[in-house]
Amino acid sequence: MSSPAQQAADELRWWLRLPPTNLIVRQDHIRFRHAIYLIIHQAASVLYDANNLPDVMYFPSKLSGAQLAFDELTRGPFHAGTRLWELASTADEAFTWQRASALITDVLTIIEMSHAEPSGTGHETASEYSPNQMFSRAEALAVRLHSLAGIEAVALGGSLARGTADTQSDIDIHVFCAVIPFGNVRRNLMASWPDVQQSPRIEPACDTVWMDGVMVHIRYWHSEEVDRMFALYPALPSNMLLAEELQIGKSLFDPKGRIRLWQQMIGQPPRALVETMMDQARRRLSSFRTQWHKACSLHDPVHQYCLINQAVHDWLVALYIRNGRFLSTPRWTHRDMADLSFTPDDLDNRLVDLVDAIEEAGEANMRFGHLEALWEELSDL
Repeated sequence: MSSPAQQAADELRWWLRLPPTNLIVRQDHIRFRHAIYLIIHQAASVLYDANNLPDVMYFPSKLSGAQLAFDELTRGPFHAGTRLWELASTADEAFTWQRASALITDVLTIIEMSHAEPSGTGHETASEYSPNQMFSRAEALAVRLHSLAGIEAVALGGSLARGTADTQSDIDIHVFCAVIPFGNVRRNLMASWPDVQQSPRIEPACDTVWMDGVMVHIRYWHSEEVDRMFALYPALPSNMLLAEELQIGKSLFDPKGRIRLWQQMIGQPPRALVETMMDQARRRLSSFRTQWHKACSLHDPVHQYCLINQAVHDWLVALYIRNGRFLSTPRWTHRDMADLSFTPDDLDNRLVDLVDAIEEAGEANMRFGHLEALWEELSDL
C-alpha cells in the first residue's frame, strides 16, 4: 500500500476508535459534516490504491463520478459507491455515522488491515472530569513529560487552552524539543504511569493514550521547526496547526521562555499576512466553482458534498484570519462564532445549510451562490 493510502487507512481506523458521535451530541454539525467528508476521501483513497488506481486525496476534490466508479471496483465492498452516496445524502447524523462506520470496517477488511477497536469505544460517554480537573491533570502530565531528554517546553492546546472544554473534551499537549524522543522511550515512560488504561498509540510525532477515562493527545514539535517558521514570519506559516496552537496555547513548562517569545511574535497577525491568506483562499474559489457546476450538471452528490465542505473550510480560514486568528481545521467553530469580532449575520445556521447532506438536487445547486454571498459579506466586513 502506498504511503498516502496507508495514512488514509490509519485515519479510518481512528474514526472507529474515536467515533465522531460526540459531535452529534454537541450539535457541532459543521465539524461532523467535515468528518464525513474526510471519511469519504479516506475510504476512496484506500480503495483506489487497492485497485491500483491514482490517489484521490486532492484539494479541490477530484471525486467526480465516484458513485458509479466505486460500485464497479474489482476490489471493494459491495456497492461501495452507493454507500458513499448515502453518506453524502443522508440528513440523519446518527444513521450517517452508522453507515460510515460499517463502510470503514468493510474497507479495512477488504485490504486485510483492520486492527481497529470496535466502534463503541471512544467519546460515546462523557468523562467524570470537569475542565478545571482536566487542566490540573494536564499540569501533572507536563511534569512527567519534561523528564524526557531534550524537552524544552510543554504547552496545553485544544479546547482546554481555548476555554471551551466540556466533559467530553480531550487533553491536547504540545511538547517542544530539540530532538523528538524515540517512540519506544515515550512508550516506556507512559507504561510507568499508573493511570494509563490502554496501550498508548505511538506515532512518529504524536502519541495518544487513555488516562482514567480521558483521551490525551501528545504532539511533539522540533523547536528548530518553530524557529524556522518565525525566521520567515510574517510570511504564510508553513504549518497552520502549529501557528494555531501557538496562538491559543497555555504554557505548562517553559523554563527558557520560548513559548512566551513565540506567542509574542505570532500575536496579532499583521495586515499583509491577513490579506495574503484571504486572497489565497478567495483565488481557489474559482476552481471550486468550475467543478461545482460540473458536479451539479451530472447530479453527482458525492462530489458536490466534498467540494462544498472543502470550499467552506477555505472560507472559514479566511474568516478566522480576518479576526486575527489562525485556523487549521473547523474544530471549534460552533463555539468560536460568538467570540469573533467580524462575522456575517446568522452565520452558524448558514454554514450548516451549506455543508449539510445533499438530499435534493435543486436545493443543493443553489449552495455555491450562498457561499459566494458569504465571501462578499466577508469582504465588506
